[in-house]
Amino acid sequence: MKIAPTCIVSLLFGSFLLYAAGAAAQAIDPQKSARAAAASDAQFIADGIIYNEGVIFLSQKALERATDTRVKDLAQLILNDHTAMLYSMEQLATAGTGASKPKDNNALNNHQQAAELNAGLSRVPKADFDSMWAANLLTLCEPKYNELVAAKETVTNPRLKMAVTEAIPLLRKHVSQLRSTQKYLAKLATQKRKEEALLKKQEALQKKQNQGR
Repeated sequence: MKIAPTCIVSLLFGSFLLYAAGAAAQAIDPQKSARAAAASDAQFIADGIIYNEGVIFLSQKALERATDTRVKDLAQLILNDHTAMLYSMEQLATAGTGASKPKDNNALNNHQQAAELNAGLSRVPKADFDSMWAANLLTLCEPKYNELVAAKETVTNPRLKMAVTEAIPLLRKHVSQLRSTQKYLAKLATQKRKEEALLKKQEALQKKQNQGR
């Protein structure tokens, strides 16, 4: 059975119309897309401001309460870097790039998390502050580092992209140094426990010797 050429043309034309309709349905309004991207960038900046404020506050606490020099030096480094990062985010917000107030749960969660970490640190004995501070900072900085790496590919504002690109190596360094500080403090704690155990053993031996006299 032969199919008439007119039928073939009709079938092809109908397929083309279906394809065109599907493509039109999937097309995104450029203006709408640009507004959505700008809103996303603005929210990212608002979130970044809250994050940096939290890290700065916790770093200041370490400068006040930390006993180990290495921890204090790291806290000062993180404080300096995040102060610069905060200034960058505030400049973008002032220029109209950022949202004036955080509107999503992520920003509110960042603020709440920093407040909860600070509350926990305020109850920690001085001897345990350094290790707890390093652990808490890592819970803030590591997820933010991963977020920045992803944001480098998604943010659209050129100035914001530059700020994110500059912040990534700083956060990578902070995460690395916080991890090494944790290992260093754990090693110190182990050494201290061994010294205390040895001291107790020597005291017990001395007491036994005194009783035998």
